[in-house]
Amino acid sequence: MVAASQIALKLGLWDEDSDRRQFDLIEKAKLPTQLPPGLNIDQILDSLQTDKKVKAGKVRFVLPTRIGAATVTDQVNSDIIRQILESFPMGCLV
Repeated sequence: MVAASQIALKLGLWDEDSDRRQFDLIEKAKLPTQLPPGLNIDQILDSLQTDKKVKAGKVRFVLPTRIGAATVTDQVNSDIIRQILESFPMGCLV
């Protein structure tokens, strides 16, 4: 959820205030907000290609657009995914 929020923010689908509110709720619920130590981002990108949400070779993401609403898009390139994952602190699973 944290990564999806950051992707939506990067794509201009979501605003910083909503991102922060969601992040705070995720932390309050004691859900993970960090990546596990030693995680290989290239392996994540490779694994995404085998996900059930891949259609016609494109990974589809469910991204928030406002609190309580989301959109499905296949317009997220691997560079954006890599940027987001590399920005996360290491610790727990996203």
